[in-house]
Amino acid sequence: MILAAALVLAAAGFVAVCARLPGGGGARPWWFLAGIAALAVALVSPVHGWSERSLAGHMVQHVLLISLAAPLLAAAHPFEAVARSGRPDRVAPRPGATRSGRDKVVSAGGLAAVGVVQVGVLLGWHVPAIFDAAVAHQPLHDVEHVTLLASAFALWSMLLRARDGAAVVALFVATLPAMGYGVALTLAGTTWYVPYPDLPDQQLAGVVMWAYGGLLAVGGGVLLAIEWLRRAERSTPGWLG
Repeated sequence: MILAAALVLAAAGFVAVCARLPGGGGARPWWFLAGIAALAVALVSPVHGWSERSLAGHMVQHVLLISLAAPLLAAAHPFEAVARSGRPDRVAPRPGATRSGRDKVVSAGGLAAVGVVQVGVLLGWHVPAIFDAAVAHQPLHDVEHVTLLASAFALWSMLLRARDGAAVVALFVATLPAMGYGVALTLAGTTWYVPYPDLPDQQLAGVVMWAYGGLLAVGGGVLLAIEWLRRAERSTPGWLG
């Protein structure tokens, strides 16, 4: 229940921050609340109990953290909203000026570096010995969840500031290793993880990783397209007609 209370406090705190911004200050509380809801489904709903009994449930939990909660939270730009709430004089920039740090160009090198870290964190936690240790030790399992969410949040924060089609290409490339892992998990003839000895369950877990994770990535691509259109409209008002 401590985690549930922390999620409620985080949601209420962000709404309070957004309320302090004149005219909303471009904040997006609904994105943040949707991300908190995704975290709740992953960590404090029956999905959590399922994840303790089933590898498929465990992978659903990971997909919710990485491919749903992380992009929703990143789309809310929470750190920028908190920073602006303490400096209301900077909420409304001059005409033609950039609205916030999210309008700054993201370098290809920076985006690639964050992508490598995110993929490394994801695949690293799914190495059988490390995965089994995390299942057996709750503190380590908590660290796993935090790092999976944080690395995905960092990647999405970069993707949402990238220009034009670069973000969509980067998202596709970053998704490939996880999909490859899911396919390998599906096709494996033996089980990989000691706590989950059921082979059909492992195969279903693989399908969750490559099929449903991939489907959410498509949804993420739509989110990136929306962000690109918003940025284009800010830089060239009226270009959408």
